[in-house]
Amino acid sequence: MYGTLGWTAPELWNLAERTSAVDVFSLGCVFYFVLTIGGHPFGSMDDMETCQKNITSEKYHCTLINALEVHWMPFPQVPYLADDLISKMIYKIPQERPDASDIMNHPLLWDTAKVVSFFHKIGDCMEDKTDSKIAAFKEMLESQATVVFEGSWMDKLDKVVRSDIEGFKKQQRQLCGILRVIHNKEQHFGKLRSELRKIYFDRKEGVVQYYNGLFPRLLVYTYRTLIKSGLNFKNGCIC
Repeated sequence: MYGTLGWTAPELWNLAERTSAVDVFSLGCVFYFVLTIGGHPFGSMDDMETCQKNITSEKYHCTLINALEVHWMPFPQVPYLADDLISKMIYKIPQERPDASDIMNHPLLWDTAKVVSFFHKIGDCMEDKTDSKIAAFKEMLESQATVVFEGSWMDKLDKVVRSDIEGFKKQQRQLCGILRVIHNKEQHFGKLRSELRKIYFDRKEGVVQYYNGLFPRLLVYTYRTLIKSGLNFKNGCIC
């Protein structure tokens, strides 16, 4: 048995091979501790022995999202980003955990500029009609779009915003429609009426903030679907 009780990967307590994945596991627990201001993904901080038993148990299943939501209500997208990353970092099978570069590239750790750049590049993809990989990516986005919204996404928008995007009405049940709107309004922010700019927090970056607030799963779902499609977002480019 190795490591600190309640913070060590299950394979260490099962005397399995030690790899860098054990550090990823422990880091995932630390991420959760920080984001929940003192919580633990495998139980109570007052009972580390039980936490370690849960870590090594084949039956115990972590439910992270509820605790994360309590601490991040003003930023509703953060719990979904954190859940997506941390659940993979503390996965019981070490070979399935992300490596350090995957963690560093995850949108949970992006600053505002990188999030805006991501949606800008995704918007460019929405206009591409020739690349077969992009076409497959868009099909994948629509296949599970109910993860992000149900029915018409326009129903969630402010009235003045809906009136400004009448031209996108035919796409109100398509996830790609949201991404096209974000791209369009971010590009033409300077030409928007003052009342619209206020809704977008009086800054270009606020367009992305507005839609992420209404659709908190949008960023993580789009990012994860991009990865599944075989494409990636690196150095400000979709490749």
